[in-house]
Amino acid sequence: MTGFRRVLWVVVACLGISATQARSADTSDKPAVNSGSTLTARTEALHETLYRRSQSGDAEAMTNLATLMEQGDEIAPIDLKIAYDLYEPAARLGNPVAVKKMCLAYLLGEGRPKDVIKASGFCNKVDATDAVTYFWGGYDYQYGVTGPADLDSARASYQVAVERGSGEAADAIGQMAFNGGHFDVARGWYRKGATLGSADAMDHLAGMAEQGQGGGKDSIEAAWLYGYAGQRGNSHAQDWLRAHPGLEVSSDNLGKGASEITLTHIFGQGAAQKTEPLTVSRLSTLMHRRLDGVISNSPDHYYYFAYFDCYVGLSREVDLCVTSREYPLGFNMGDILRAVWGGRISLPERDADGNPTAQSHFKFGLSLVSAD
Repeated sequence: MTGFRRVLWVVVACLGISATQARSADTSDKPAVNSGSTLTARTEALHETLYRRSQSGDAEAMTNLATLMEQGDEIAPIDLKIAYDLYEPAARLGNPVAVKKMCLAYLLGEGRPKDVIKASGFCNKVDATDAVTYFWGGYDYQYGVTGPADLDSARASYQVAVERGSGEAADAIGQMAFNGGHFDVARGWYRKGATLGSADAMDHLAGMAEQGQGGGKDSIEAAWLYGYAGQRGNSHAQDWLRAHPGLEVSSDNLGKGASEITLTHIFGQGAAQKTEPLTVSRLSTLMHRRLDGVISNSPDHYYYFAYFDCYVGLSREVDLCVTSREYPLGFNMGDILRAVWGGRISLPERDADGNPTAQSHFKFGLSLVSAD
């Protein structure tokens, strides 16, 4: 295997929250590409390579290009129409990631009109042990798609799906708890679902934070969550964003080198609870250690990256982190972050620029690149 370069970086720009405006385009159109001196050459080359390969019918390239268009980056903005117009033919060609995307798209009405019959055609092709299969099973039990409804069986299937990484299943359990009046339980499940990437969970958690249901009221966190839910196609969040234009959430500068601020990591239970200082440099070291197994099993030439965005509440503790971008899809860098952090993370009162950290957010990312 070739050598590799590893980089952890901090992004300190503010997050502008606005509704996603999906652009209409023929599926044969090349995605619009921005240009400028700050663009990353490697990401630009990735777009070009995937576009050429997708034009020749390469299902993996279609899926990977769809991932980039679904998430947006410094090269091309988010375009959900192009993304799902790439996922669907890739799914029909048998790409397993695209098959799961289309199962959920038709089942939940995200990126495609809701159509349970079409959804089942994709869902039934997913591996039997996959989280999406267990979510589909829970959905079937809950709504009686292929037989009598059975809420206990639905909840059990959803539980397994969550354990295997389904944010949609966590949202479904949260809705059950919410409908039963258990708001604190619902909020916990929605937080789990948002962390695992469910747009519906982000939207539902935003509503609870906005109203102060099941926990503290935080309209700033609600706006932050609605922003991500809207970007991912949630129609209710997009309506909320249109009704509240121009909102921004302040961002924290964690600093570099000598100017790094020190976070506090609290982990363990009871007498075994421990506290340790945590900086960006330390976080980089911990995540790289966790990635050794991934690197050893990688092909000779690879490019992985992930961006995270974390919201800091009134108590200056991180409430949750979302994976805003990940390539390739399913690399599950978020699992690595959760394994490294665990417990609770708190920030000092001020960031590296002297600005308050309460009710703000910070971004950081990880890139793994094989050496040329």
